[in-house]
Amino acid sequence: MSDRDLFVGPKLREGATVQLGVDEAAQRLWLDQWKGAAIALEEQRRLELRTLTAERARTASDALLSVVPPGDLAAHRRTHSGLVEQQALFHRRPLP
Repeated sequence: MSDRDLFVGPKLREGATVQLGVDEAAQRLWLDQWKGAAIALEEQRRLELRTLTAERARTASDALLSVVPPGDLAAHRRTHSGLVEQQALFHRRPLP
C-alpha cells in the first residue's frame, strides 16, 4: 500500500486513491449504476412533486405534525415554525 492509498480524516487526501478490491471495469459498472440510480430518483421526485395534490400535501403535513401533540409545544411554536429564519440563515440573508 502506498502513501497515496491512505485516508486522512473524513476525506481522502488530494490525489489519493481508494483500493476497493475490484478491477477497474467493476468499479466503472458500480459507478454507472449509482449514476443511473441518481437520475431515476430525481425523475421520481419530480414526478411526485408534479402530481402532488393539495389534499395529499395536507395529509402528509398532518401526519408529520401529529408526531408531537400541539400541547407539548411552546406557545410561539404553535403559530411560528422558524422556517423563514432558517432559510435566511442558509442563504446568509439578514433575518426578517
